[in-house]
Amino acid sequence: MGVTSFVVATIRYEHWSFVMSLVSDLKSLECELLDPVVRADPVKMDRLLADDFVEIGQFGRNCDKSAVIRMLAAASANPQSVSIVDFETRSVGPGLVLATYQIAETKVLRSSLWRLSGQNWQMVFHQGTPMRNSVRQPHTTDFV
Repeated sequence: MGVTSFVVATIRYEHWSFVMSLVSDLKSLECELLDPVVRADPVKMDRLLADDFVEIGQFGRNCDKSAVIRMLAAASANPQSVSIVDFETRSVGPGLVLATYQIAETKVLRSSLWRLSGQNWQMVFHQGTPMRNSVRQPHTTDFV
């Protein structure tokens, strides 16, 4: 292997390693946001959601950061654990990543837009869409 091939292989490995780390980090953040303890903690939610966060709710209603934090803090903790499946990410611009996945137990397709703010990722947008023929759980926000 020549020096050029070695450098290219090293760059590809480092890029692949970075991408896999990013996917793992964003999946961990999505899991945090599904944790009832985190959801009930306005300080933790404030850290994870960008100030300009918007959610499109199950009935097409927009909710901003303060409304989502207020609703989740007031909601009773739901100890039901959920599983994220088919987690994928796609870069949509500098410092912006779209995460899409499904919650296996509720058959809800979810999409979140994450923005790198300083050293931390914050969610800017979220939408949950029930899959066709799924049983929808009653929630005050799709963030559940």
